[in-house]
Amino acid sequence: MTSAGPSEQSFDASKLFRRGGTSSDAASDAAKRATLTQPHRRIWQELRRLARTPDELSTDLGWVLNTTRARCSALRKAGWIKATGERRRTAAGKFADVLIALLEPEEPTTTAP
Repeated sequence: MTSAGPSEQSFDASKLFRRGGTSSDAASDAAKRATLTQPHRRIWQELRRLARTPDELSTDLGWVLNTTRARCSALRKAGWIKATGERRRTAAGKFADVLIALLEPEEPTTTAP
């Protein structure tokens, strides 16, 4: 059985925000109304097909790089995609993580703010 990928019901946007404080409360309220957008699904589907960096995805999809990176970051924080451990050189000469899609979300690792 193949997973249909992240759905609106399974996308927990609250994982994208810091905990505690007024800003956190506002973000939490907004997260309750947040849904997974079509661009998030498209990136997840593309990464199911072939592991790539955000730069490679942006080129393949014909999207603006900053848009692609933002969607990849959100999917990573939500646990739907992860880095393979491989890094590739970008057009800017820096290195970026190669990402893959997961069939089921993993609990994201939290880092200190």
